[in-house]
Amino acid sequence: MSTSAPDDTTPMVVVTEVIDAPPSLVFETLLDAESFPQWCGAPGGGETGDWSLDARPGGAWSATTVDASGRRGHLGGEFIDVDEPRTLAFTWFDSNDA
Repeated sequence: MSTSAPDDTTPMVVVTEVIDAPPSLVFETLLDAESFPQWCGAPGGGETGDWSLDARPGGAWSATTVDASGRRGHLGGEFIDVDEPRTLAFTWFDSNDA
């Protein structure tokens, strides 16, 4: 199941990763609320907390952040495509980049 992708004017980064493990295990690990922060943690070595993720097309993910200098912020986005176990696409917003 998927929702419509961002339009052509939306800046986009596509990351493709090959992992030597069964796709179902990788997918399950990526969408586990305790494991997701290991993949999408705070930029620059900061800390994250209060993780929330609703892993379905249109569902949101979010976390609070504290960077190395102590500045607080927010990470978040929306799941665009969740096609278990092969495709996981989501948007990314970092309040410290705004």
